[in-house]
Amino acid sequence: MMNIKKVVGSAIDFEVQENGTATGTISFVDADGKPTAAQVGSTFSTTLTTSNPALGAKVDMTGLEVTLTPVAPVPVPLATDMTVTAVTKITVPGGGI
Repeated sequence: MMNIKKVVGSAIDFEVQENGTATGTISFVDADGKPTAAQVGSTFSTTLTTSNPALGAKVDMTGLEVTLTPVAPVPVPLATDMTVTAVTKITVPGGGI
């Protein structure tokens, strides 16, 4: 049986497409920086902010799938060196956080 450690952080790996759109999935890490999972039955609520209004950010209903899209009209060249901040609230069964 796998011992699941407490989630203390998260990460997003983005896959960027030629049109500048990027998609990624939020994953979790423990205190040692190793991948871990949230407790079974947990729900997620994610708030996204970007450092540049030329980049739109949205999260799907699961709270874990993130899509970044250049805002129309798409700047040429695409904006670079932007920061995306994702704050994810994890609610575990029984109402804990």
